[in-house]
Amino acid sequence: MKASLTLTVIGLLSFWLARSVQAEQARFDQLNSKAVQLYGEGKYDEAVAAGEEALKLAEETLPPGDKDLIVVLENLAASYVGAKKPDQAKATYERILTLKDQDPATSPASKARTLYSLGIVAIDQTNWPAAEDCFKRCLEIHEKTSGPDHNDTITTVRSLAWAYQNQKKYTEELPLLERARIAWEKTKGPDSPEVGTADYNLGVISGKLKRKDDMERYYKAALAIRQKHPGEKDADLINTLVDLSNLYRLDENYKAAEPLYKQLLPLQEKNLGKENPALLPTLHGYLEVVGWTEDEKHVFHGLNKKNTADALTKRIHRLEELDPKKDESSKAKRPAK
Repeated sequence: MKASLTLTVIGLLSFWLARSVQAEQARFDQLNSKAVQLYGEGKYDEAVAAGEEALKLAEETLPPGDKDLIVVLENLAASYVGAKKPDQAKATYERILTLKDQDPATSPASKARTLYSLGIVAIDQTNWPAAEDCFKRCLEIHEKTSGPDHNDTITTVRSLAWAYQNQKKYTEELPLLERARIAWEKTKGPDSPEVGTADYNLGVISGKLKRKDDMERYYKAALAIRQKHPGEKDADLINTLVDLSNLYRLDENYKAAEPLYKQLLPLQEKNLGKENPALLPTLHGYLEVVGWTEDEKHVFHGLNKKNTADALTKRIHRLEELDPKKDESSKAKRPAK
């Protein structure tokens, strides 16, 4: 009789505990869903509060390496990122990575996602060496599991290139940009905006490496593509025209620079307005190209197109009167020799 009573009590206790655990699980599931919803609405601080409460309940209810616990942690880490709390995001992603490393059933793709997220947090913290390490490890996984041209692989390649650029490791960055360009040419098409972006970035880094011929070649390639994608891509086209026209102007290749300024100025006028002092750097550069100036060695420079130069000079004077700064900062700059 006593044994039967004991078994009954144990059974009731087990039932009660199971019901209690289920109630707690339902509660943290509800909080986790609320956190996800708040995150989607851009209410990141509120998402963090809900996510932290969900995590507390999950830790009280679930085993340490439970997959549901990892889901709660991942959602909370993303909320920390949205709420501009990189230190908390970093600690949470590191915990997630540790849990995934301890579980042999974790897929490589899942580990790669966490490493990539850690790299993004390191960028937010401007910790470029840490970002480089995370993206390298992530890239190694993607190359083995997804292939060299997969979108996830190339996205990681670009992020690693960005980490190199911010450390001024231009020699290491260049082959990554070239790799991204080749992949995009295959997957997006040779005249796609993505290839235009790759060409432009290759031009910028070639300039950092003092490879002027490559710089010109890539800028010209980027310009040819970006001229095919007008409208919302005007900013990209303008940047390319500015850099290529400046390259030719500084090399005193005025004949090559002039048609670029002719295309550049109307685009900037459309975006800025014709009476905006922000046009002054372009107007000064254009004047240098079509003008006729004498240097200290009594050598003349420019195309000597008097009518165009006179019109530009008058316009420059007018806009300089509108410029509250009225200093030399608006002029097209030449590097110190």
